Amino acid sequence: MSKNEKKIIEWYSNKKEEFRATISRAEELEFHFTKKLIDKYISKESIVIEIGCATGYYGIYCANKCKKYIGIDLSPDLLDVFNEKIKTGNINNIETYIGM
Repeated sequence: MSKNEKKIIEWYSNKKEEFRATISRAEELEFHFTKKLIDKYISKESIVIEIGCATGYYGIYCANKCKKYIGIDLSPDLLDVFNEKIKTGNINNIETYIGM
């Protein structure tokens, strides 16, 4: 593992990413408009791959709109949060992977 990978994992290990969408009005707007763009480009036949999926904010959103969603992130801690959401929500079309 490179120094940069370690730094990234350490930076995101605090799980603040889980609440990023509601930290500020600017963040809320970013997520709102990003979801509008997502809606324009994915369908029930789409396979969506997100690199840097974190705790699955977009993954959970996309799961209802696509055939399959694949989320990849460097942080095992963030993927643990995401995987718990998948399990709790009984979502079957999401796969997560640690990697870059």
